[in-house]
Amino acid sequence: MMPMLAQYNERWEMLEAISEAFVNERFGVPTAGLVICAVVLAVLLGLGVRRWWGQQQGQAAPLRTFSHIAGDLGLTWVEQWLLWRIARQQQLPTPLTLLISPATLDHHAGRYVQSLASPRQVQRAEAKTQAIRRRLFGE
Repeated sequence: MMPMLAQYNERWEMLEAISEAFVNERFGVPTAGLVICAVVLAVLLGLGVRRWWGQQQGQAAPLRTFSHIAGDLGLTWVEQWLLWRIARQQQLPTPLTLLISPATLDHHAGRYVQSLASPRQVQRAEAKTQAIRRRLFGE
């Protein structure tokens, strides 16, 4: 039993010696450990911000492309906003999907209109999507 207690005391003394080496005597703060933690935290924070920024840029690119193409097609900001809402509600990867064919636009716009609560919203959304359809596909 004694050898085990001796080993414990030796380990304890070694840990105390290590911790004393990291402690600043004036303030009682583990300076080196604090600096190491701060550096690790700063690196992790920097990596996290970089990753978040890259994801934001990746998500913004399809919307910028949609905005440019929709503007070139003569769609107003209100019409673009409606197409964006339809695409989001229908869980499409991008609103550009709605510009591919009249059947695609009709399908997703119809499902979007069905999800609206008030008859006034339904009527306005149907009128706007029909106006968008005529402008895009000339039908």
